[in-house]
Amino acid sequence: MKTEASRRSGLLAAASLLLQAAASLLLLAAAGCAHSPALQWHRLPLDAAGADADAAAAAAVAVAAAPRVSGPLAAQAGVSAAAAEAGVPLLTGPARGAGMALPAPVAWELVPRVAMPAYLDRDELWVEAGQGRITLLPQQRWAEPLAEAVPRVLLHDLARLRGAAPVWSVPAPAQAGGVLRLRVQLLALQAEPAQGRLRLQARWTFDSPSQGPCVADARIDTPLADASAAAVVLAHRQALWRLAQQLALGPVCQPG
Repeated sequence: MKTEASRRSGLLAAASLLLQAAASLLLLAAAGCAHSPALQWHRLPLDAAGADADAAAAAAVAVAAAPRVSGPLAAQAGVSAAAAEAGVPLLTGPARGAGMALPAPVAWELVPRVAMPAYLDRDELWVEAGQGRITLLPQQRWAEPLAEAVPRVLLHDLARLRGAAPVWSVPAPAQAGGVLRLRVQLLALQAEPAQGRLRLQARWTFDSPSQGPCVADARIDTPLADASAAAVVLAHRQALWRLAQQLALGPVCQPG
């Protein structure tokens, strides 16, 4: 009997020690959670900094009045003149090719899927670290996938820039009549703090019902203040606004 009592006493003591250890681990885990920084979520706002209503109205007027010139100087004459008149920043690379004079339909359709590299399909905010490496910003996340945010803000910006000329997400209403379909592809969208910029490279295609596709590509460098999440989000939004300004100039580009 004494041996059985001793065995039970030993089991109870061991169980008590295990419970105390488990309780200590739970307390440590709770303390760690309490002190770990919370995730911060970011979205691309509709309003881009510096894109006030007067600038948008001026750009819309310039786009409507921009000449559609065919021949070797069409891209230079059409895009550069309109960009200068509208106050649109010039790109580091001009639109490709000899130009294409297309009639401007009243309505545009923006294809809602903007193709982009797979490395942009992530929640974390990040910056370029050089030599093909990236650095994740701790606890900083996108609240919306860029694959959804980019077409959302481009549609908003194009509608704002074109004024009375409507821009629809595909498909446009049947009553819109003949429309010009716009497809956009992002080739690069990355914050580069060492160079003080966010680099955006894009290619876009206007599909005309009467004359076929018209393709252009360009690179846009936007100032990046630092590697903070706020600066990275702001530079993304400003870069997309500048891309929309270029798209709003219309299809003066190389036939695809």
